[in-house]
Amino acid sequence: MACEPLLTLRIIGPSPRGFFLRFHLSQSMRERLQKILARWGVASRRTCEQLIRDGRVTVNGVPIRQLGSKVDPEQDTIQFDGHLLSRVPPDRIVIALNKPAGYLSTCKRAGSKSPTVIDLISVEARLFPIGRLDRESSGLLLVTNDGEFAHRIMHPRFGYDKEYLVHVQAPLEPSQLNRLRGGVVLDGRLAKPLAVHPSSAAAFTMILEEGRKREVRRMVEAVGATVVELCRIRVGSFSLKDIPSGRWRRLTEREVEELCNYRRDASGKKSLSG
Repeated sequence: MACEPLLTLRIIGPSPRGFFLRFHLSQSMRERLQKILARWGVASRRTCEQLIRDGRVTVNGVPIRQLGSKVDPEQDTIQFDGHLLSRVPPDRIVIALNKPAGYLSTCKRAGSKSPTVIDLISVEARLFPIGRLDRESSGLLLVTNDGEFAHRIMHPRFGYDKEYLVHVQAPLEPSQLNRLRGGVVLDGRLAKPLAVHPSSAAAFTMILEEGRKREVRRMVEAVGATVVELCRIRVGSFSLKDIPSGRWRRLTEREVEELCNYRRDASGKKSLSG
């Protein structure tokens, strides 16, 4: 599946409430409004759905609140909240950040005095993180302006696994490792890693396919251990490698394409598919 957007945008004039923008695709077609907004880079698709529910999106001057509403990007004028992307065509940006502990994985502080991951990135674009790492955790965080790409990485049906390096307060007993491998119940549901591999006496790697809130820490606590340091080292085909803490770099087109084509086979091994 190709991830490259077919969308181009043209600002057709300002208004007292913001800018109006006409969407163009390479061929005439009707698409769901939230998908268009995500591809344009407003936010992730889930956030775009909430923006529509909140009445913050209009089509031809009419607020649209119903999800699944389809529009013709070649014919309809779409307005969002008075803040629209002016880049034509939209230039997809995907950034790999080595998040330090102490930073929030969000775009806005929402009353918190803690810095956000966006504060670390000097790019003039509307960016948002793909998923989250809790404030105490560090490591690989992908950041983008492409909501469709973010949706692909985050949605469970695409099978993007994440690998974490976990340091615990004391070495785990074999029985604790076995319990982790077999899965533990969190909030009434089984949380089971794809793999757990010891890397030293008090450290191991864990591979997960889902991403529940503070899942790794809660799983370790469930077997009677305590996490002292947690670092995400891989998402799909992309590994953190040599990006220093607090630094970032933009992914190459080849790296983005490899992420788009990433799959896991039935045995759980990584693979790339064209």
